[in-house]
This record gives sequence, structure tokens and C-alpha cells, in this order.
Amino acid sequence: MIIKIRKPLRLDTNQCDKFINVLKKDIIYRQQGDNGVKFIGKKVVDIKIDGDQRLFTNILHSNEQGELLIHFDHQGNHNYVIKFAGEHHLEFHQGSL
Repeated sequence: MIIKIRKPLRLDTNQCDKFINVLKKDIIYRQQGDNGVKFIGKKVVDIKIDGDQRLFTNILHSNEQGELLIHFDHQGNHNYVIKFAGEHHLEFHQGSL
């Protein structure tokens, strides 16, 4: 799996380090309260660090080698992720970002 974080998202060095550390964990499926990368239904991929800080997306890519590419392009808290998930669904695209 390849992860990309959109540059315009506002992350300080400490937040960036926390997100990178969380990315070293496996993907978790709906473990409430745990930090990590999670699929929320078939709507959103969410990465949570301590507190209520999250990066998320509904768009997944795969490259020619079949690797999953996740490009986190939204930032917000739990409530924003839930609202976003209610308005979107996962989209899969072939090819690189």
C-alpha cells in the first residue's frame, strides 16, 4: 500500500510525525477509539491520530503492480468525517495519482 498526503492540508511537524507513526500500523476495520487507518463502511478511508485529528478520502487508486494507493485529501474531526461519509462512497481508479 502506498500513502500520499495532499500538500495543502495544514499539518505541523508534530502532527505529520504522528500521522507517519500511525501509518506504520496495519489497517484496522472499525475498531472504535483506536488510532490507525480505517475503512468506514464502503464510504471513506480514515486515518486517526490521538485526539480528534483525522485525514480521510473516498478515492482509492491502484497502480499497474496492483498496489493500493491512498491519497488523503481531506482533514477534519470525527463529525466532519461522518458527514462526509454520508455524502460520498468509495471510488476506485486504476493508474497512478
